[in-house]
Amino acid sequence: MSLPEIITPKEAQFWRPEEGARQKSAFDSTRGGDRIDLDMLKSLFLRRLGLAVVIFLAIFTLSVIKTFTTPKQYTASAEVVLNTRGEATPDVLEEGSEILRGEAELSTELRILYSRELALTIVDQLDLVHDPEFSPLLMSADAKPSLLARLFGAAPAEPRLAPTEEALEASRPLVADYLRSGLRASRIGNTYSLQITYIHSNPYRAAQMADAYAGAYVHDQLSRKQQSSRGNADFLNRKIEELRQQAQSDQEKVQEFRIANNMLSTTGATLTEQDISALNQQLAQAKAVAAEDVARLTTARQRLEVGSAGDDVSDVLASGVVQSLRAQRANISMRVADLSGRYGPDHPELKKGEAELRDIDEQIQTEINRVISGLEGKYNVSRQRVASLTASLNQLKQELAKNNTASVELGDLERRARASQALYESFLNSYKEIVAREGVEKPDARIITAARVPSAPSKPNIPLNLVFGIILGGTVAAVAAFIMEMTYGGFTSTTEVEQKLGAPAVGAVPLNHTVSPHDKSVLSTVINHPHSPLSESLSSLMTSIQFRLGHPGPHVIYVTSAVPDEGKTTLTAALGIAAARAGEKTIIVDCDRMKRDLSRLNGKAVEFGVSDVLQGDASLDDAIVTTRPDRPDILKNCDSSRDNEQFADDERFAGFIDELKRRYEIIILDGAPVMPFAEARKIAAHADFVLFAVHWRKTRVNTVRQAIRTLPDHTLDAVGVALTRVNAKLQSRFGVEDTLSYSNKYIGHYFA
Repeated sequence: MSLPEIITPKEAQFWRPEEGARQKSAFDSTRGGDRIDLDMLKSLFLRRLGLAVVIFLAIFTLSVIKTFTTPKQYTASAEVVLNTRGEATPDVLEEGSEILRGEAELSTELRILYSRELALTIVDQLDLVHDPEFSPLLMSADAKPSLLARLFGAAPAEPRLAPTEEALEASRPLVADYLRSGLRASRIGNTYSLQITYIHSNPYRAAQMADAYAGAYVHDQLSRKQQSSRGNADFLNRKIEELRQQAQSDQEKVQEFRIANNMLSTTGATLTEQDISALNQQLAQAKAVAAEDVARLTTARQRLEVGSAGDDVSDVLASGVVQSLRAQRANISMRVADLSGRYGPDHPELKKGEAELRDIDEQIQTEINRVISGLEGKYNVSRQRVASLTASLNQLKQELAKNNTASVELGDLERRARASQALYESFLNSYKEIVAREGVEKPDARIITAARVPSAPSKPNIPLNLVFGIILGGTVAAVAAFIMEMTYGGFTSTTEVEQKLGAPAVGAVPLNHTVSPHDKSVLSTVINHPHSPLSESLSSLMTSIQFRLGHPGPHVIYVTSAVPDEGKTTLTAALGIAAARAGEKTIIVDCDRMKRDLSRLNGKAVEFGVSDVLQGDASLDDAIVTTRPDRPDILKNCDSSRDNEQFADDERFAGFIDELKRRYEIIILDGAPVMPFAEARKIAAHADFVLFAVHWRKTRVNTVRQAIRTLPDHTLDAVGVALTRVNAKLQSRFGVEDTLSYSNKYIGHYFA
């Protein structure tokens, strides 16, 4: 019986090496693309459940041991608040820097808390070098074997001598470092408060050390401020003396420069400037007088030039001598007039009077000439005075120009002197301010919360450690399972076959003892339980192959594998039984000349085999072993002297296959693995379908891929993969989406 004619071929192409990636991408797209597949993750974890459980238990056990063997630690905390305003600092001490605030200042204060100097202060205050809980030397002298050492029977350490006082004193840095190891300091939120925490195995010592650190820190704040004040005062004292000398020197340079450049001053202006001012006034007056004199002289000369005797000149008219002489002339003139009326011209008295009149006129003219000459002399004196004053003024102006040039340097000297004086006064005032504040300093920090003795240990935190152990164990277990699964190169499901190879997965055959019902052997289960999950998987496999072939028989199916021990021979026999039971006339042929496992299955010896038929030494009828109608016929490969001959090279092999096709609907060839044997690949060229048996979760992907690539090109479109020896119980627990995943449901439904 053959498949109905209505069965049409599959349009999908089978696996090709160059198309594997494309087919895998297309297959992935049907599963949701980049969407996280939770079922796949669950399946992945279930496959490595045993490893994950072992790792989880190991890590969790270690966390439990660590938790209960860790010494108890107690934590006590004190709180300190910082005064961010602080005290005013003289500007001269800031040197251009602003007072640090915020994160920078708090970080600095935290570094001070962690400093060795502060720890040494506490060591000295509490005499911790003699305290066995803090002194490493005393600890080692009193050391006891650990719990693990006692559990493993370690011998107790020999008692050691107590350290000397010198050794204890020399161990101060070690004690300080040990003391610092328990300190934890941090900022409280966004405030200017610090939390000082101390961790110790003794709760009372933890609180004591927290308070000691808080007190030492506050005291250190005050000490640093007092030291800073003393240092500032000393600095200012030295600096003030330097500045005083500098200011005095700069002032002396100013005075020396004034004297050297004749730039002395009494009223704010230099002497030269004062002289120039006075000369300017005198010159103006002299020029006015000279202008008046030249005007009078010019007027007098003009009157003389027009024929005047000069008696009408204003200066002449103003002359007392001329006025007196004119008065005398008037009297003489009256007397001469009287005489001329009384006497004749020759009268002696008249002549005498006329002679006096002439004499008076000469005196008047002489006086007029003298006045005009006086005007000329006065004008000459005024002119000379103006010239003298102008010369003196020009000389002073030259000196003033020199003084102005020197005044630039003088101004610089004066600015330096003023700056030196101002700086000196500023430092002096700052010094007085610091001296006034000395002895009344306040610390910039104060304790707001003292440490309390803790009532419960902070370490180990048993609930937290156990939760952490669970989380860590689960995480490491999951990562280990993921890594193991990602590095695993086998196949778990038919879906993975198609994803990793791109080749069609035609079925999966379960391991015999993992399904029920079952017998001792696979063939017994298939024969005695035709409806068992194993039998149904074989029937499904055969049906898938026939659908893949897509045309009615006869069909030549070549069963092979990549490497030995894949279960191909058992698969061949069981597949033949399934095909025969379905009504197909079937024959199974042993083409594995090296192993001939198929020929040994029923244990019956035969005289002729495949090699004899191909050599013409026997006919098919002589070589074929016929069994029951519902069982396949068998063509074995007998031992003979022709074992080393490659019968697949003989053209008679093609005729041999054609003859089988004429007699049977299903011909199943059991071949050797294709990787080590070239003859297996040659036989595949005569098959309609090549079925690769792949051991479930054992055979690696690259091995199968390389094996398929060795097949002839024309067979690549008719290649399928069947997973063998599938543990149905594990497959169901893994959550893999395969038919075998639901085997338990099938069994419960049909075989309950």
